[in-house]
Amino acid sequence: MTTTSASSQQPNANERKDTQIIAAKRSIWKDTLRSLFRSKAAFGSAIFLLLLFIVALTAQWIAPHDPQAMDITNRMLWPVWSDAASNPAYLLGTDSLGRDILSRLIHASQMTLTVAVSAVIASGLVGIFMGLISGFFGSWMDSVIMRLADLQLAFPSLLIGLIVMSLIGSGVVELVFVIALTQWAYYARIVRSEVIKVRETEYVQASKALGAGNARLIFKHVLPNALASMLVVASFTLAIAIYYEASLSFFGLGIPPAIPTWGNMIAAARDVMLRNWWFALFPGLAITFTVLAFNLLGDWVRDHFDVKAE
Repeated sequence: MTTTSASSQQPNANERKDTQIIAAKRSIWKDTLRSLFRSKAAFGSAIFLLLLFIVALTAQWIAPHDPQAMDITNRMLWPVWSDAASNPAYLLGTDSLGRDILSRLIHASQMTLTVAVSAVIASGLVGIFMGLISGFFGSWMDSVIMRLADLQLAFPSLLIGLIVMSLIGSGVVELVFVIALTQWAYYARIVRSEVIKVRETEYVQASKALGAGNARLIFKHVLPNALASMLVVASFTLAIAIYYEASLSFFGLGIPPAIPTWGNMIAAARDVMLRNWWFALFPGLAITFTVLAFNLLGDWVRDHFDVKAE
């Protein structure tokens, strides 16, 4: 009789524990969303970035024209609201080759965001791996990796990008490689500091005594504790990647000119932007608002999760 009663109570205890875990997770999500809604700047940035990613994913269907189609008879048309003689089919006007600026702007968002997201993934993977090695094994490996990180951070990132891109040539893969090369050190330093803090705690020492391996310690204790800090770095890296793409493409060292990006659109307009201001205005505004949105969202993540700079 006693055995039956104990066995019947055990599932109830497990169910209560699972319910408490689920409730705690829901509470975290609710608190995060409530904090996001309270911050007008962060909420507006999140909505803007969500719409931007939707535009980038659906560029082939929502763009009114082929971004590469040239129409010499409609070249250098002004935006429709600034000139009564403009063609209503080209809302933001056309460039010197008669290409629709709105369509190029939409398709450019696709490539620009692809480069930015790829650069964040690449730099994050490299930085996390280097930070884990540095923090876990210490000794001379820690010294070598951290000195490499200090050396990379000592030089202006854009200068490194200009030098490397001039040596290896322009291209999407090359640009992602350069951004990862200049941004991995931030992730490495954060992950290393979290590893050093976590590996000395009592519960980690107890886990080691019970036979827990490094992989379990990394994925259960280290990376979850560093997640908020890595999200902050990722948001700023996205903004930096967009800035890098525009800067390097402006100098002819980024994405090939045949591919529409915001940086290439500004580069193509540099000789005529005083007369035809709309050539560079719209891609410039796209870069400005996108970088600002990522920075504002990163500030909110840092404040909400109380991330301390290492």
